[in-house]
Amino acid sequence: MATVGTLFNLRTLKSMIEDKKIADVIHALDQRLPAIGDLPMQECNAVDHHLITRSTGNIAVGKRRINQGVAPQQGAQTQVRETCAMYESRSHMDEALYSLANAKEGGGNKARYNADMQHVKGQAESFFADLIYGDESSDPDEFNGLATRFATPSTTINTQGFQMVSGGGTGSTNTSIFGLVLGDYCYGIHKAGCPVGIQMVDNGKQEIYDSTTGGRVTKYETVHRLDAGLAIADYHAAGRICNIDVSLLSKSATSGADLDNLMQRLIARLDLGLGQPVLWVPFVIESFLRQQLSNKANNNLTWDFIEEEDRRVMMYGGIPIRRVDAILSTEGTVSGTFSAG
Repeated sequence: MATVGTLFNLRTLKSMIEDKKIADVIHALDQRLPAIGDLPMQECNAVDHHLITRSTGNIAVGKRRINQGVAPQQGAQTQVRETCAMYESRSHMDEALYSLANAKEGGGNKARYNADMQHVKGQAESFFADLIYGDESSDPDEFNGLATRFATPSTTINTQGFQMVSGGGTGSTNTSIFGLVLGDYCYGIHKAGCPVGIQMVDNGKQEIYDSTTGGRVTKYETVHRLDAGLAIADYHAAGRICNIDVSLLSKSATSGADLDNLMQRLIARLDLGLGQPVLWVPFVIESFLRQQLSNKANNNLTWDFIEEEDRRVMMYGGIPIRRVDAILSTEGTVSGTFSAG
């Protein structure tokens, strides 16, 4: 178990563990949901939540003369309570089905593994849905996601709302791009005492009640658990482009939202020195960026081979672009006054 204050992402964790089954699960997750491999995780510093201190203003530094003192100064700060959601599912396989699969060159364990992976992927997708749209005020079992945190724009620099850029869309076919600088100021959290990532507990054979017949059936059971949330200690480590009307986008970048300009404006708001920057985009944005790259309509887009991941990754100005299917293309318009530049 990681100690409090230690940050691990799943790719780092995979190289540290000896259990091949867990390593295979991490690898499969990273291949299907690359964004999850980027997200560093830290153990909560309290039993069921994580307390962080967030700066809310700059220190007014004084001046002095020789032999003249200055009054002590302290920056404005506030303590924020970040929470985790508890995800759990159970995978069942009929004992008879396992025996049939096992008769074919020991395929029973493989069949269970395939069934388990559907649960693992489902839990990861549920976690990412909350990472984007979670809202504690509407569902106390959720944590506040990025869209909830970046929902009200502001023209005041060094505020949360200043980290928002509008793509100009006004309908209900909008989507968003999120920029994150992952590290000590923007990271995932997991409950104290819980391992990093998805836990898989093999309960072996269990007598399961069949609600249809009222009888009982023997099944193999695997319990999948994930206790995780999001912490942002400095909002310069995150931001959002909203109001991107997907119905107007083009592969030539000659109509619709100017993705190149919007991403430049978002990156300008991020403090890239706080960690590892990454751009999270929905499928439709990734698709149009691929087309614009092929058409040479965006000079900042490249394909780079990442040795750590053993694959090519689309980059924007050296920043990895990750597809996150949890980001919807049916967002409503985010209203308010957005900052220029």
